[in-house]
Amino acid sequence: MEREFLQKIRAFMEEAHMAPVGCRIIAGVSGGADSVALLLALSELSGAMGFTLEVFHIEHGIRGEESRADARFTEELCARLCIPFTQETADVPGYAKAHHMGEEEAARLLRYEALCRRAETVIRETGKPVRAALAHHREDNAETALFRMARGSGARGMRGILPTAEYQGITVIRPLLRCCRAEIEEFLRERGQDYCTDSTNCDETYSRNRIRRRILPELQAVNPDAVRHINQLEEQMAVLYDYLGREAESAGAEIISRDETAVFLHTGKLLALHPAVRAEVVRLAVFEAAGARKDIAEVHVREVLALLERQPGKRVSLPYGITACLEQGALLLKKEEVKRRDPERNGVLLEITPDFLAECRKIPDGRRVPVGEDGAYLTFRLWENFEKIKEIPKKKYTKLFDYDKIKGSFLVRNRRQGDYFILNAQGNRKKLNRFLIDEKIPAHMRDQILLLAQGSEVIWMIGGRISENYKVTEETDWILEAVYQPKEGSSVCGMHYGGNCNGISKET
Repeated sequence: MEREFLQKIRAFMEEAHMAPVGCRIIAGVSGGADSVALLLALSELSGAMGFTLEVFHIEHGIRGEESRADARFTEELCARLCIPFTQETADVPGYAKAHHMGEEEAARLLRYEALCRRAETVIRETGKPVRAALAHHREDNAETALFRMARGSGARGMRGILPTAEYQGITVIRPLLRCCRAEIEEFLRERGQDYCTDSTNCDETYSRNRIRRRILPELQAVNPDAVRHINQLEEQMAVLYDYLGREAESAGAEIISRDETAVFLHTGKLLALHPAVRAEVVRLAVFEAAGARKDIAEVHVREVLALLERQPGKRVSLPYGITACLEQGALLLKKEEVKRRDPERNGVLLEITPDFLAECRKIPDGRRVPVGEDGAYLTFRLWENFEKIKEIPKKKYTKLFDYDKIKGSFLVRNRRQGDYFILNAQGNRKKLNRFLIDEKIPAHMRDQILLLAQGSEVIWMIGGRISENYKVTEETDWILEAVYQPKEGSSVCGMHYGGNCNGISKET
């Protein structure tokens, strides 16, 4: 039995590429049966597989003297085996209370973080690749599957415990994952090796203990191979999810875009996907917007998907301060930030005075001025309309105005309540807000649009149309040319959408 047990572990480690030759494995050992078996197995295999081994133990501060006795036991076992031993102490109850979580979750989090800190230290000191080894086995995997099912996990969660995984940049390996608890205990009996028993394993206030002590035995009463079958299902789900993930990444490259403030999903292309791939693309986008994966649950993905069946403007709140909002042609995922504007300036970036424009007559190439602090510029140039211009060039960021109709100063600013356009020669007006809605300008972009305005009248919505009042005609004597140069890599409206938003509006 002992020989078969070690061969089984070695074959699994080699199959999953857990231990490259020359690496350092840091085994998390609590003193319990599973981790002691892991320690003995790795100690036996280290020479043949070409890795070195050390042990890390964390004392949780939960069980008082019993917990400290576990630490002494582990340290003495390592001394007998001539294996380096490192220990940390954590205040799990205090951490759980401070962070409003259960002790079970807090203990797990602190174990992983402490193990990763130790791994980072070893990497700095030795320069060698490091693997952190944990003693999860088949029953643990089955418990995890049932626990995640009860919490509403989707296909991703049903992959179970992975043989190898990344945590905070450290590769975590689980060499015992294909071994069952009975095999582990038999291995220890044959070795004559004792171990510690954690009294909290009998405490059914912990969710996993209830699953282990009540639910799994009932399932095994239905079918003695229940644990093995659950593990087989998880292995199948891992393969299927790997395929799904690759399909989603490929589709996401066409559907997901981003700028400095948000992540966007093209709704038309998203809706064309198979529902399974669509959900996974949304999950990837939420992960990217949040900058994290923890606490992003299946319910959050479903909430975002449900927006696709609602009217534009609807939104949902997600973890990490993310808001998902449906807009024209796109789903927007953005971290909400408090925006503070100077009430005296009210979004004003620049004031263009008559004296400034008069100076432009003296400079043939015009005068260039920065707009805000992001690297954008406006260039103003004046010339006399000797040839009585007949055709106005239609360029998004270059506009010509009848200079003689501009009276007094005008501002470069963001929109305000009451802003309007003059639409035609009869002087008919249209509210800017209504115009933006009709042109299907996404709501999140409207406050970013720059305007040239006098009072509430919009002279030019930069990147889009100008007011009828200021158009150049054959009767124009002096022409004012305004050229906007966005900062490199940006656009005024954002290029995440189709329709009219390749500019801000249709050219006029």
